[in-house]
Amino acid sequence: ALQLHAHGAGLLFQLGDVYGRELKKWDRAVEIWQKCLARGSTKPEEVYELHMLISQGYQEQGQYQLAREQYKKAVDSATDMESKAKAMYQLAQVNGYMGDLAQTKKWLEEIINMNDADQEMQAVAAYNLADIYEQEGNLERAEELLLSIIDTHPNPRAVQIRLDFLEKEKQNRGNG
Repeated sequence: ALQLHAHGAGLLFQLGDVYGRELKKWDRAVEIWQKCLARGSTKPEEVYELHMLISQGYQEQGQYQLAREQYKKAVDSATDMESKAKAMYQLAQVNGYMGDLAQTKKWLEEIINMNDADQEMQAVAAYNLADIYEQEGNLERAEELLLSIIDTHPNPRAVQIRLDFLEKEKQNRGNG
């Protein structure tokens, strides 16, 4: 976790961490992290970090609507492209949990279209997006996405397996 300026804020930050990650009392952790935010004396990257933590706390409790709102704030408060992409990816995930595929696709597309985002993050986003297109029956778009990441995805073998599967799907359709 990031070091917070004010000593008290630092202790609160760590206390939230203990409640959340160690004790799994996410409701208490969220409360504490919100107090940190309310103090208003935090640096921009700490504001981002707190929004991400609060989002995670809500997500762990299954409060996806609240998590989504906080992830949006994290996207807006990100101080660099990598942080922004990370928040957008989490936002896509939480929309997925909520069954909102349109929003999931929107956020994954945005990551893919970022000019200076982390290549690996973009590859993972493209992989997930290909999955959605495949579910929707748009095998061409799914294949296109997978082909675009064969060299950048952390697990090229997985991408190849998906491509082989899509190829069979397309053949089955042709013979149907």
